[in-house]
Amino acid sequence: MEQQIEDANSNGAEGMDKLRREIQRLQEEIQATKDKARKDFEAMEQRLNKQKENELEQLKKKYEKIIADMKSGHEQEKKFIEGEFQKKIVDLEEQLKIARSGFDAER
Repeated sequence: MEQQIEDANSNGAEGMDKLRREIQRLQEEIQATKDKARKDFEAMEQRLNKQKENELEQLKKKYEKIIADMKSGHEQEKKFIEGEFQKKIVDLEEQLKIARSGFDAER
């Protein structure tokens, strides 16, 4: 009977030792998984940040081009209007000359 108790204690001690080793292995595996997940998250975060920076840069260029086009369009419109006014001034000056020469002729 004592031998059986001793064998049981020995088997129990071996079982406990095996259980401790398995727990240690699982804890190490869990830590390795956590570390990998953290690294993966950081890499994904960096990729997303870079992607957003690129998207913002593209939008910035797009809107800067729109603004430049608008300025250019306004400048062309301004030149056109100035040209039209200049034509009108020349036309009015011609009409004024004709009117003056008509008044001068009537006197």
